[in-house]
Amino acid sequence: MSATRAKKVKMATKSCPECDQQVPVACKSCPCGYIFINRKLLKIKHSEKSSPFTDEDQLRALVEANPKTAIRDLAADLGVSAMTVACHLAAIGKVKKLDKWVGTTPIDG
Repeated sequence: MSATRAKKVKMATKSCPECDQQVPVACKSCPCGYIFINRKLLKIKHSEKSSPFTDEDQLRALVEANPKTAIRDLAADLGVSAMTVACHLAAIGKVKKLDKWVGTTPIDG
């Protein structure tokens, strides 16, 4: 066996539906521009997306009705993530002090 002889390596390939070119399985796109997407993963990502939360008045009403409610409970009631609730609480000026949600502006009185 000579030292110059190259070892032939077999590689798993897939066929591009656009140009019928064989590309390695690990590639995410074909040289022709076609992008291989895992359709199952794409369906999961679309089903996990929730509608954008825009009703800060509803959030404010829930917090004022029970100021000791946890962010996770508010998120479950509104059907959004806890991070979304936290961001909107900050946007409407609510902070947690001594286990209660209070406004950030001082009350004149």
